This record gives sequence, structure tokens and C-alpha cells, in this order.
Amino acid sequence: MALKELRPSVMRSSEWWKREQRDEGQWQQLRDQIKRRDNWTCVYCGFRSYKFMMVNHIGAEDNHIPENLETICKPCHAVLHIGVNALSLIQRLTRWRLCVTHASWFTFRRHGR
Repeated sequence: MALKELRPSVMRSSEWWKREQRDEGQWQQLRDQIKRRDNWTCVYCGFRSYKFMMVNHIGAEDNHIPENLETICKPCHAVLHIGVNALSLIQRLTRWRLCVTHASWFTFRRHGR
């Protein structure tokens, strides 16, 4: 099997598929079918495992046909969606910074400085 080139991508939140809109039982069966088809091997790096593999949409997130799905390992999936992961990290860091700022202010006020 020829490996695909891994390119980081960014998706707008409006493009994210809403998990609650799909039938989990059917999705589990389809994921198992795709992993079997791809021999439990990541199409980007060639890592093979019966555990830890994910199924990724190649195109539209709401198109669940087998031709639009691929087996991918978790590290490659993180790189593929690095824009989404970076946005999540920025949001978490911003919340953490606000917490630290508030904690510093209360400490400052408590000691009368």
C-alpha cells in the first residue's frame, strides 16, 4: 500500500460534523469495516495496530461512504487537524492565563499590596 502525504489542515467550526447526529451503532460497524479494509494500517505513516486506530473523513464530515473514509493513527490525525488542535490549545491557554491573573490579583489584595 502506498502511503499518502500528510498535510496539516484547518477546518472552520461550521464544517465540524455533529456526533450526536449519527447513529453510534452504525458508525461503529462502519469504522470496523474501514479498519479491516485498510488492514488496521495508517494510510499516512504505515503504523499498524488493532488498537489505537481511528477512522477519518477524507472530505465532507457528513459523508460516511467508505470511499470518503480512511484509517489513521492518533498522532497523524492530530497533525492532520493541527489547526483545530491549535485553536483548542489557544482557548485552554487563554482560560488558564485568566485564572492565573485572577489568582494573582486576589493574592495581591489579600497581602495588602
